[in-house]
Amino acid sequence: VPPGFTLFNGARQVVARGAGGAAVVFDMASGEAVRQTGDPAVYLTRVWARELNLVDTERLEINGMPAATGRAAARMQGGDRELRLVVIRERPDRLFRLLFVVPQAAAARHRPEFQRTTYSFHRLTPKELADIRPLRIKVVTVGTGDTVESLAARMPFDAYRVERFETLNGLGREQRLVPGSQVKIVTY
Repeated sequence: VPPGFTLFNGARQVVARGAGGAAVVFDMASGEAVRQTGDPAVYLTRVWARELNLVDTERLEINGMPAATGRAAARMQGGDRELRLVVIRERPDRLFRLLFVVPQAAAARHRPEFQRTTYSFHRLTPKELADIRPLRIKVVTVGTGDTVESLAARMPFDAYRVERFETLNGLGREQRLVPGSQVKIVTY
């Protein structure tokens, strides 16, 4: 995603949020509508964005995969937004969808970043697949000298470690840990 965007992983989609209300929403479409359309451009215009007034629609190829894109204006809570929709066919029964949302006033500035994000999409290589390690919850016993900060530092996150640790364990700010008690941490 573009620099400065923060990823939030959900059960059905991944959302990246940036400054000023900019966002990227990534999800997957599958099922009968995908199989029936057979073409990313047809899915884009007749299924996903059928209620939008799409402009600048075009067919693309993204790293060997057929794709289609279009843009629309939308009035949303907080003001007018530009939407960029991208559909990428990974296989006959699976389409990946990217929705870029940005305030109209900032649209031109974000277009190159969104285009880089779109064209960075690729199938994972065997090595990339092998390198994926799922995160796990581990229960650990608090030792003498352990603090919220020291245990949070063991978690594989770059940002908000302490906040994540506190939330995971139902702890309030500045709450001290009791040696011998058990807490949860996230590990690989």
